[in-house]
Amino acid sequence: MEMVERVAKAIFESDHTDRLKALGDEPWLKWEELARGMRRHFEYAARAAIEAMREPTEEMIKMGLYDEKGFNRLGVCTGDLTNAYTRMISAALKE
Repeated sequence: MEMVERVAKAIFESDHTDRLKALGDEPWLKWEELARGMRRHFEYAARAAIEAMREPTEEMIKMGLYDEKGFNRLGVCTGDLTNAYTRMISAALKE
């Protein structure tokens, strides 16, 4: 399962399964049973969610660069890490 589909399934499950369970009902529909058109709806939402993550936050960069002791163990700069992260998001959206 590729990233867009993983995120789409998570949105569907949050929207359908988790909401029904919160109401005391059992989910009656599974991702695998959804018609292609309905899956597409959740895939559009997934693409929008992934696109919103294209630029890492300062906290994400900090956590990616430094270990718990504050050392840059990767040996890369902020720009390199940001570029790599952005390319990974782009790759996820090209699926």
